[in-house]
Amino acid sequence: MAEVPVNSTCLSGGVGVVLTRSESCSLGFYCPNNTEIHPPEYCPPTPECQIIRMGGSSCEPQGLYEPIVCPSGSYCPEGGKEKIKCPAGHWCPAGSFEPLKCKIGTICREGSSNKRPVIGFGISVVIDIILIIMLFGGVGGKRTIKQACNGSGLPTQSVTPVAKGSELSMSETTVGKNIVSDVNPDKVLPVSDIETNHVVDVEELMEETNEELKKLVESFEKCIDGNHVGLSFDFQELGLTLRNGRQLLADINGSIERGSMWGVMGPSGAGKTTFINVLMGKIDKTSGSLFVNGVKEDMKVYKRIIGYVPQDDVVLAELSVRQNILHSARVRLPSSWSESMIQDHVDRIISCLSLTHIQHSLVGDAIRPVISGGQRKRVNIGIELAAAPMALFCDEPTSGLDSTAALQVVKLLQAISKLGVTVVSVIHQPRTEIFECLDNILLISDGRPLWQGGRADMITYFKSHGFSFKPTFNPADIVMDIISGQGHRHRTLPREDEIQYLISEWQTSKPSKPLPTTNTAEESNALAKTIKKRGAYWYKQVWYCFVRSLIQQRRQTSEFYLEIFVGAIAGAFMGLATMREKGYLFHGIYREPNELLSSALQYIKIPQIGMLTCTAIGIAGGPGGVKVFGEEKQIYWRETASGHSRSAYYVGKVLSTIFRIAFSSLHFVSLFTLLGTPSMDFGHNYLCCMVYFYCIYGLASCMSMITRRQNGALVSVIAGLVTGIMCGYGPTLADVKRWHLEWFWRMSPATWFVEAYFTGNVDLFSYLYDVEHASKVTGYTLNRYAVDIGMMLAIGTVYRVIAYVGLISLRRDKQR
Repeated sequence: MAEVPVNSTCLSGGVGVVLTRSESCSLGFYCPNNTEIHPPEYCPPTPECQIIRMGGSSCEPQGLYEPIVCPSGSYCPEGGKEKIKCPAGHWCPAGSFEPLKCKIGTICREGSSNKRPVIGFGISVVIDIILIIMLFGGVGGKRTIKQACNGSGLPTQSVTPVAKGSELSMSETTVGKNIVSDVNPDKVLPVSDIETNHVVDVEELMEETNEELKKLVESFEKCIDGNHVGLSFDFQELGLTLRNGRQLLADINGSIERGSMWGVMGPSGAGKTTFINVLMGKIDKTSGSLFVNGVKEDMKVYKRIIGYVPQDDVVLAELSVRQNILHSARVRLPSSWSESMIQDHVDRIISCLSLTHIQHSLVGDAIRPVISGGQRKRVNIGIELAAAPMALFCDEPTSGLDSTAALQVVKLLQAISKLGVTVVSVIHQPRTEIFECLDNILLISDGRPLWQGGRADMITYFKSHGFSFKPTFNPADIVMDIISGQGHRHRTLPREDEIQYLISEWQTSKPSKPLPTTNTAEESNALAKTIKKRGAYWYKQVWYCFVRSLIQQRRQTSEFYLEIFVGAIAGAFMGLATMREKGYLFHGIYREPNELLSSALQYIKIPQIGMLTCTAIGIAGGPGGVKVFGEEKQIYWRETASGHSRSAYYVGKVLSTIFRIAFSSLHFVSLFTLLGTPSMDFGHNYLCCMVYFYCIYGLASCMSMITRRQNGALVSVIAGLVTGIMCGYGPTLADVKRWHLEWFWRMSPATWFVEAYFTGNVDLFSYLYDVEHASKVTGYTLNRYAVDIGMMLAIGTVYRVIAYVGLISLRRDKQR
């Protein structure tokens, strides 16, 4: 080192530059040697000091009268003559002129240079313990929660055995290869290779439920203004032709009387389901006329009083049998009904469906079945009966069931028709007993009718055309052979184009059908009143969907815990990545007159950390956001087709995710702030991250509308990564402004997130650094944290509006 001249006060031997004529130095600086004769001055640094400053750090004073930034862990009161150790309960970053008080839940020991918030970590631990207790805490807690979720303060009803002679206890029922505990419905106990051999006497079962059926009739009558429970349907020359010219239905004429049970039969691809969909108004007919109770009207008008049981069992696996049926009743019954009336109605339905013993058992799914296939089918029917429909359409209600279970379901439908409800079912391969339950039959082949009328008349009709019905054969099987083109098995003389012959014969020999009888004015008014009063108020539907979604989330434990775990891990890695910075994420140019004392600038660190945070949240929150709607579109389609408010369903689901978002963001921020100790206040940091989680969930919801279910998680993560990169880190927001593309970057919530994050970590040092220069270089606008949060909320809400538009616009055919 060169020898210092006698007349120089600088270590380098250079001439000092006076910074100010005052003996005091600027706020945040320490200058104990300055006097009026020797005011603060800048000294040219030595080569060693220059290297340190270029690295962004500070070195010792380069002269006797050169001020330095007040060291971290201490504060230097105004004037810079004193350096006081930071007291306990406070923290003093480098450049402090007064100690900064630590908030509740923050560890700040004596001499602390940064703060270590533990409140978030503590709350996270408490929440995790509660969740673990809920998961493994035993039967009692789950039962209490279960009763609360049932919406009834009444205790669980007593359990009845499956059948007489059952050796199972009253608290457990064997279903398939599982034991479903009525005490603990969330738990399914496997039974190794044990099959139930209980035989259910269907006739006896129906006799036992006659009293309950009478009570159910009373419930139905309360819903209807008028004397008639069912609807009648008349159709003339009904047809459906696709745009490509393909004809799916043609020349279908007939009449379905109220209170009758109809079976629609035909080979695969004959048009049975298409006919049902046209009759219900799910598909618009292209020709013909349709009358309901003698009135030519659009079928959409009657959707609230018509039930539709799809072929697949579209139920929520995470809900119990009762909860699935109860939700339908609450949403679709008249708004004037009280909760006790709704509960009584559901009790009667469950009893008539013989589901009382498993009403509090979860439904389960194909991967983890809980109740049997026949019971799932009855739950599927119960969801529609809960709405007290005046007509019930079923698409192959016996598919996938064994013959006994299929007969029990059809017997139930027959009993419902005797209540006065019009029942129309697509029947596939019925056994003799099932066939005999049908009042009337419509046979369809190649989209055209072959027969319509009474069951007994049908056999007479085909006998008249040369077909033989052996007494030992099931007449339904013979009819299916005939309309499938295999009629030669049941006749002695062959016939070419037998299906076309039979279609032509029916068209020429069918009896003339009189015009439908129009309802009286009184009946029409009563029907209009019935339709008008159906359905809960909008706000109630929102509440029911909200509560139902919370129950689902509580029972989707693996997904919920995985999401929280991923958020915690992402926060921990972010904290570890910034731990070496000790909270100092920003270093700028000192304010006048201390510019010459500045070290290397560090403007990019905060945008870099912000981008990493955005991408981490995108990875952690994207898959969870997809599950909000992507996993249950079939449920949505079924419910909206029955008159459920689309917006109420959507709003309820969105509101239910707030808790999930809050938990995930809390675990993320608590570990990030605990390890990384950023200067930004914990509360502001948490709010910022939670709102960005809100945006990611909304973005993921959009992705779930346009992608397949299996691709949703991947697409949402990619969308989250792209959104996070557009935060103004690279290219910088200043560069984007020069390209006149700032508006495009501002469409990404990540830009607003990093801007709020930049303000939170820089504003604290605005007295020390030229933060306006930092704002100009980076392109971020400072000191508008509220605006940044508000814009993120707005963008997240816009995402949800887009998702909602996609929800109601895509697959409109499924929502009718």
